[in-house]
Amino acid sequence: MSGFGSGATLVNEILWISSLIVFGPSTRVYTYSGYCYNPPQPTVRPGLTEMCFFGKDTAGATGAMGVLTYNIVEDEKHVFGYMAIMFSVPYNYNHYQNFFALGIFEKDKECDESLYKHMYYDAKGRFCRSKSVGSEIRYTEKLERFKVRETMSPMGKSVMKVDRKMGLL
Repeated sequence: MSGFGSGATLVNEILWISSLIVFGPSTRVYTYSGYCYNPPQPTVRPGLTEMCFFGKDTAGATGAMGVLTYNIVEDEKHVFGYMAIMFSVPYNYNHYQNFFALGIFEKDKECDESLYKHMYYDAKGRFCRSKSVGSEIRYTEKLERFKVRETMSPMGKSVMKVDRKMGLL
């Protein structure tokens, strides 16, 4: 992660192990604070790992905070919904901590400030949220067809990993 300077940096790694459902070609990113240095790949194919990088804004004392979404498709024609990944890596650890969330939403929900704030502030919804202490969160879609898990390190240069596997997680 050299070249990103000091302050908050987030590496988001997505590992997809599935033969039935793939991420669709409509990746969206909203940054509440910070900048997307290396955007997510448009599609994450089964068995592959993709990475994207977010970092602090060079203009001031801000962290890397936002949300990214992937369409989830069962085949090339049917969009199942989309997976949203919320992240918050603050610049100042005296007042804030790393947070992350993961959920499955309806396909018409926008990837914007409203979604970021919903996943950051609201206690209820179609997602799981946690302080980042190196622990894992798991989310199961209501029909239990789709199960994902996510981990995020508690460091300033944080690494977040998301995966979906067939069967039990």
